[in-house]
Formats: sequence, structure tokens, C-alpha cells
Amino acid sequence: MGFNKAMGGVAQGFRNGQEINIANPASYSAVDSLTALFDLGATLQNGNYSMGKLRQNIKNSSFDYAAYAFRVTRGLGMTLALMPFSKIKYSFTSGSETLSGSSYTSSYSYSGDGGLRQIMLGAGWQVIKPLSIGLNVGYLWGEYEHNMTMSYSTTTAFSMIRAYTANISTYTLEVGAQFTTKLSKKETLVIGATAMLGHKMSNDAYRTTSTINSSTVEGTSVDTLANAFQLPHSIAVGASYSLGDKLRTGIDFELQRWGHVRFPVTENYDQQHNTGSYTHTTHVLNNRYKVAAGLEYTPNILG
Repeated sequence: MGFNKAMGGVAQGFRNGQEINIANPASYSAVDSLTALFDLGATLQNGNYSMGKLRQNIKNSSFDYAAYAFRVTRGLGMTLALMPFSKIKYSFTSGSETLSGSSYTSSYSYSGDGGLRQIMLGAGWQVIKPLSIGLNVGYLWGEYEHNMTMSYSTTTAFSMIRAYTANISTYTLEVGAQFTTKLSKKETLVIGATAMLGHKMSNDAYRTTSTINSSTVEGTSVDTLANAFQLPHSIAVGASYSLGDKLRTGIDFELQRWGHVRFPVTENYDQQHNTGSYTHTTHVLNNRYKVAAGLEYTPNILG
């Protein structure tokens, strides 16, 4: 959310009835009976990129999230949220390569589009005064398309277009806990942790290969890979320290085990003959390790 992003992504130990902290559902129990919160986020980005003598200015905008939190009864709060899970948007072309044994060249272009979205319903319950637990249940859906075009400098050779596509829909499940202790009259320490359940997904992946001669499609083949995807197990722990309404700081550690999930790939690919088996395997992606730290100082909370 906005306040998490402003502090480097720290979230696990944050517990405030005036903020919606979807990273740890145990925090929902902090919403008081006189409060209903609505939070909407968007990102605007302006970047200047350079490579050698090439210069380019790129402007991007994206919807980040919409969330609504309210109190159900004493010690029980709920949140409904909609947010992107992943975003894909790219397009680039490689330089020409001379084919071995000939004077012809080949070139490649790549593009991708799509992404996943997530709608989530969560609840947080204060079991006893220092301890709260929470649960986020979500529905994940979306699609992606990655395209690769191989073309040659002679019209006597067939060009090839290969598209990797999939439609994805599955559930997500995350549990969280927070323990709050008062260090003094103004000082508070909150320790938080979450775990997300990884699981196999029943969605199929497709590889479509088309051969083209002078803009005419000569042939198309489709390879279907069943049950091609998997969500990873992930855990996160963190702590926050606050001094009244003026100072707040925190640190988080997170592990997402993407290296252990299966993902569709083309194995033993022969670029010259465009061959290779379409299968899913593990250790294609890398585990994600994240360390986040942030500090916030507000001289006058009502100023």
C-alpha cells in the first residue's frame, strides 16, 4: 500500500487503525468501531533510458490497488481489496546474426503483454489484547502472451512466429499473526509474521508455432502443456517500533520459494532447426529474498 511503499516495503509489524495493511491480515483487528477506511493507489513514472547513443523517454502509469476496511464487531475487522499480482509489458528486437555457412542473417523480435489480478477478502481477530491473528483468501486470475519472431534476410527462407500463452485462475491463502507489547507509556513494539500456502495449479499453457512465407501463414502447430504452473510457499517476518505519534520504524525479511515451483519451458532448444520439447520443470525461476527497512517521522500528526 502507499504507506508501505513510502517506507521501502516494510509491513509485517505495522498495526494502525487508520491504515489498511494487507500484507499482514492480523492488522485488520486494529480498525475501531467508528472508522471505515477506503484506500486507492496509483503510480506515475517518468524514466529516461540510454544505451550507447540511443536515448528514450518513457512514461508509465498503473493502477496499484483499491481496498476497503471496516470493523465487524469488537476485536474483529475485515478488508476487501483488488490489486495487480503481476504485470507484463515489453517489446525489443535483437541485432542481426550471420547464419553459419551462408551470407544470410537472422534477427529476432520479442514482445509480451498481460498480467494477473487478485481480489482478496481478509479478516483479523484480536484473540487476546497482545495477540491478533488473520487470514486473507484471494482469487487470482489473468492471462499472458509472450511472442518471439524469427526472420531472415532472404525471402527463400521461412520466418517463424512462436507465441507462449496461458489463462490462469486459482486461489490464494495467507495467514498472519501480530504480537504487540508496550515498552513504555509511549513506546510500542509489534512483531509480525505471515505465511502463504503454495500449491499446484490446474491451468494449461500453450505454445503456438507458425511458419510464414511472404506474409502468408504456411502452417501452424499448437503444443498444450497441462497443469503447467505452481504458486510458491512464502514466509515473512518483521517488527516495528513506534514512539507515540511522531516516530515509527520497522524491518522485514521475506522468502518466496519460486525456485521450487514448476514453470513451462522449451528444453533442448535448437535455434537453427527450431526444435525443442515443451515441458514444465522446476528451478527455472529464482527464489526471492527480500529485506526491507523504513523510518517515518511526523512532527505533528494533526498539522
